[in-house]
This record gives sequence, structure tokens and C-alpha cells, in this order.
Amino acid sequence: MAFVSAVTGDDCTKKFMEVLQNDFKTLSLETKKKYPQIREACDEAIEKLSLASNNPQASLYGVVNQILYPLVQGCESKDLKIIKFCLGTIQRLIAQQGIDAKGARHVVDCLYNLGQAGVLELKLLQTAALLMTTSDLVHGDTLSRTMVMCMRMVSASESRDVSTSHAAAATVRQLAALVFERALAEADGTSPKL
Repeated sequence: MAFVSAVTGDDCTKKFMEVLQNDFKTLSLETKKKYPQIREACDEAIEKLSLASNNPQASLYGVVNQILYPLVQGCESKDLKIIKFCLGTIQRLIAQQGIDAKGARHVVDCLYNLGQAGVLELKLLQTAALLMTTSDLVHGDTLSRTMVMCMRMVSASESRDVSTSHAAAATVRQLAALVFERALAEADGTSPKL
């Protein structure tokens, strides 16, 4: 988790924080009239990111759970455009390893709820697979919820969309193999390779 421990003095980290600030500005504009609570949370996230990027000793890891809040709220909005945008930003955070265990739990809960509603299933599968394959933060109950969500998509999408069903089945196979690989590594006392 190199990114997580990186301080903001690092150019890549500063650039990433700028990208996140721009994402939150865009989300703030999109939610300005219809979802003022999300807009306010975005404005707070922008402020926290700005403060963190101006402090040479701060890290994104210190504010990640606070900036996840507007993204989770956006996913709860039931507005597909906003949900898609929020999932994209969440994926960006995951890819940069900017999420801790608590944040991973919030993301999985968010994905699970969206999966129950049958919203943007392919995007949910992509996000779940990314979270599982780029870190070892998802385990225990959080892992169970992720697997259940994917398995439900396999069975639910068989009657609706063939491509979603195939993607869900492939994701379940990938995640099941990953879970067993991690279990074997844990039993051997070695750290699984990510």
C-alpha cells in the first residue's frame, strides 16, 4: 500500500488529490439543486482535500473516510448519472489504494445496497473485483457480503441480461479463486501477493 503511506509532498499524491478535488467539484455542481446535502458534503470533502494537500505531513489516508461520505451519499441518490460518477471516483480511490479497512466496509455496503436494487450491475462488479484484487482489506463479513452480492447478480441477471450474467459469473470465479489463494497463504503463514 505505497500510496496510502505517501505524504502529500509527493507529486503523484498531490496530482491525485487535485483530480479528486475536481471530481468533487463536478459532483457538487451535478447535485447543487436536487441534492443539497450531497453538495454540502462535496464542499467539505474539497476543503479537507485542499487542507491535506497544503500540509506536507498529511496523507490522503487521513481524510479518506471523510471524503467517502459524499460518494456513498451519491450512490444512495438513486440518480443513475450520479451513481455512475460516484462509483468511478470510488474505483479511482481503490486503484490508488486510498481506502482503508473501514472505507472498504462502507464501499462494500454501498455496492451491496445498489446490487439489491439492481442498479448498474456491471459497474458494481467492476468495483467489487477491483477492491478485492488490489488490496486485502475485504475479509470476514465484508467478504461474505461481496461474494453474496456477486452470486445474486449471477442468478438474478440470468433472466435479464446475458452479458451481466456472464460478467457476474466470471467475477465470482475470479473472487472465489482469490479467496482460496488468500486462505492458503494465510494457512502457510505467508502474505498473499496482490
